[in-house]
Amino acid sequence: MTAFTYPVRLEEDDNDTIMVTFPDFREGVTFGEDREDALYHAVDALETVIIGRMADRKEIPLPSPARGRPTVTLPLQSAIKTAIYQAMRQRKTTKGGLARKLGWNPPQVDRLLGLRYRTPSIFSNRPWRRSAKKRKYASGTRRDGGAPRLDFGQLLALFATRFRVVASAVGRRAGAAP
Repeated sequence: MTAFTYPVRLEEDDNDTIMVTFPDFREGVTFGEDREDALYHAVDALETVIIGRMADRKEIPLPSPARGRPTVTLPLQSAIKTAIYQAMRQRKTTKGGLARKLGWNPPQVDRLLGLRYRTPSIFSNRPWRRSAKKRKYASGTRRDGGAPRLDFGQLLALFATRFRVVASAVGRRAGAAP
């Protein structure tokens, strides 16, 4: 089982559909015309439940054991963003606090944590097809003098580096060893 693979219960509903519920999330319910359709919709329902929990600043539980039940897995980007959210909660860091520590605007942190914001370039194997001028702009030199643009991989590396600094500072304040 991976970190974000959650078990689901599939039950035949009284209107010839398959109802999906999540043992780990009471609020997660969806349905499908058949088993395959129900599991397809379960992924979206799982993301929606996690978005709601993040908005309400609630804990996102780790998956319970499948015990022979079918499972659904969060897409990779959603799993990464959920892991970042869990790390922030564990360290008692707010989105505003993270924005200040990273020197970002709050909407940038919202996009970092937003499960509905997709970053297709992380999976792209297509060669770079932009002009040299655009390539220079996208690789870090901003015409307006602002902060350089980062792709998702660079963003995660930056985040991990800065978050370690934040985590060690939080640990020292709490009396823990650095």
